[in-house]
Amino acid sequence: MKAGKLTIEQLKSIVFPYTGTKRQEVVVHAAIGEDCSVIDLGGELCVISTDPITGASKDNGYLGVHVACNDVIASGGKPLGILVTMLLKEETLEEDITMIIEGIDKACKELEIEIIGGHTEITTSVKENILSLTALGTKEKSYLAAQSEIEAGDEIILTKGGAIEGTSIIFNDYGDRFIGLVPDRLITEGQEMLNWLSIYKEGMIARENGAKVMHDVTEGGILGGVYELAETTDLGIEIEEKNIYFHKATLALKEVFKELDLLRLISSGSLLIVAAKEANIVAKLKENGVESFVIGHFTENKDRIIKKRNNEIAKIEEPKSDELWTLIEKLKER
Repeated sequence: MKAGKLTIEQLKSIVFPYTGTKRQEVVVHAAIGEDCSVIDLGGELCVISTDPITGASKDNGYLGVHVACNDVIASGGKPLGILVTMLLKEETLEEDITMIIEGIDKACKELEIEIIGGHTEITTSVKENILSLTALGTKEKSYLAAQSEIEAGDEIILTKGGAIEGTSIIFNDYGDRFIGLVPDRLITEGQEMLNWLSIYKEGMIARENGAKVMHDVTEGGILGGVYELAETTDLGIEIEEKNIYFHKATLALKEVFKELDLLRLISSGSLLIVAAKEANIVAKLKENGVESFVIGHFTENKDRIIKKRNNEIAKIEEPKSDELWTLIEKLKER
């Protein structure tokens, strides 16, 4: 099988038929497009999400915390703690473990959350170090009750731009491969995009200003995230490619690898927000220093389409293997 997440059809056929016993305390169950489970504990709601980090080697601890907590934030929750499982190859040194845990600690302090447990093991079963992080948070029942259904005409808003995580990983792990191909300034700016990974600020603003649904953009990139949003409704989606912003460092990747599809490159740090036009969330985000872009809207029909920059209309296909994996393989060959 190809590297990357299972396809939606694979999930539907070989994973979701087997979800144990449904519990009445669980108010949001495992489903396509749902990044978090939500459990009713009586007073507040507990929000739980889990994510592995497999594509990055440098800064993987820091990256992992933000990726896991972004899902909690996108669900309307506030993260409070994280559990960390580290499965480490035999060649791992103590200083390697220190670097990982220092990154985890740094991200946790930025989010004001605690490392509440986990497991660390050296194992012969892995070729590369694997981190798996489970984030826990809370949200008020009133927020869940206040959410309304997505309707035709609702805007799809993207914060900060696309391919943020992919750009950060490539320039941090393989920056030396781009010397002479990409201006040094852009290599540095690509590396600094690591600091864009949290969606905490925009998530809190959108939550308080009428967001109907929020979705963190991870594997599969922007189009993968849009497709997953569409799976939660009976509506269609229309996206305008010209409205999707990419940083100059990200565009520099495309200049070197012409066949790279930036719309399919992993992008933690980007938040998709669905809201009615009158919510005016773009303006509210800008007031608070967060750039965002209306990249499309929901439609009455069930078509999922993107209007390309050349005005060609293309169908938005189900996400397959992320472009990150192809890009890493090409870089390893250089």
